[in-house]
Amino acid sequence: MSMIYDNWERLVAAVLKREEIRQLCLQPSRSPSICSESSDCSASFQSRDVRLRKRVASVGKPVPKVVFVGGSSPDFRLKDIVKFCHELGNGTFWTSFLGELLQDVEVSDQELLVSGTEVVIKLWKKVKLPEEEFKQQMKIFGNCRHENVAAPLAYYFSEKANGKLIVYDYHSQGSVSDMLLGKSPTPNWETRLRIAIGAARGIAHVHAQSGGKLAHGNIKASNIFLNSQQYGCVSDFSLTGIMAKPRRGNPWYHTPPYGPASISQEIDVYNFGNLLLELLTGKSSMEAHGFEDDMDLETWVRSIKSQDWTSELFDQCLRRPIRNEKDMIEMVKTEIPGVDLEVQDSVTDWEALRAILRSHFRSMARVPAGYFTAQDLAEMIEMKRVAMRCLRDRPKMTEVVLMLENIKASLSNRKPEHDR
Repeated sequence: MSMIYDNWERLVAAVLKREEIRQLCLQPSRSPSICSESSDCSASFQSRDVRLRKRVASVGKPVPKVVFVGGSSPDFRLKDIVKFCHELGNGTFWTSFLGELLQDVEVSDQELLVSGTEVVIKLWKKVKLPEEEFKQQMKIFGNCRHENVAAPLAYYFSEKANGKLIVYDYHSQGSVSDMLLGKSPTPNWETRLRIAIGAARGIAHVHAQSGGKLAHGNIKASNIFLNSQQYGCVSDFSLTGIMAKPRRGNPWYHTPPYGPASISQEIDVYNFGNLLLELLTGKSSMEAHGFEDDMDLETWVRSIKSQDWTSELFDQCLRRPIRNEKDMIEMVKTEIPGVDLEVQDSVTDWEALRAILRSHFRSMARVPAGYFTAQDLAEMIEMKRVAMRCLRDRPKMTEVVLMLENIKASLSNRKPEHDR
């Protein structure tokens, strides 16, 4: 058996011949000089036979390769195409790594990924599903590529329990969740509005695929990133719908009528409404769990009275710093609605202004150090209405896109302020 076989039929014949010899050796009538009847000898033959059978069974099987979805480049062996750099995060069913491409890859006729490009490699743990089903799902997800959708770039399938991975684009600015938690620069209001519009466009594009029957299934702040145009981009399609043991996910992102493992376009819309509330409040859905009566974020937002929106509801990081008299007057206009104060380039009656501030804030020490502009405040209130409609009515995402773009249109109508 030391010779090299280059023909499948010859290899099989040799294996069968060895099996015949082994059976002859195990027959009691044979001389001990050929083979002892001891259990040690028998076990030795059986052990070698098992190893040989495994080796023969592996011959002719295709070696798993990294397949780039929609790409015209050939498939690559895992070690030849990507290098694992370091771990980015770890979840119950996956571990994500920062990786680097080792070769140029033509993803499409318009897109070429050059060697050295950074990617995210998501290694799925204990995912048991048929290979064809996995590949079909990757093909569907891969066809969703859009400027506001970070669809899978590639996948790797192995029969091993931890042998399945998905490759995504890497976004160096981090997720929206990172931004809101202070792990990356906190986005201002205009950036948050662009995040909302881009994410809505991406979800609407996903919902339009497969005859309008596809859902994302994993909409949350940690799966929203900024694309090159600084708009929101949705990533990380959920495999919950095709796993043998569905992932439970974040229970605070699911409306009560649906189970945690459910996937539908309506749940995407509901979860997007929660995302809008996070952009407005700067709080995560899990943070709200610590409020009174263990209420969720939606219930907490509904509990805040309109007169307290600027002080309690909206993220205080969205305030602009007070730098001059004009800013002070703008703060009074938004913080004390209906106050009878004439807006001028300068104010001479500061005692009257202090009296107004003391009557509203009870002491000068409680006067905010920043303010919401009237324009920002109007847009935030409008986004809150969009969020509540997503949570209550679950409109089509195409409608949500139009509602948010109407808010964005008001941004373009602003007069430039050189002192901002």
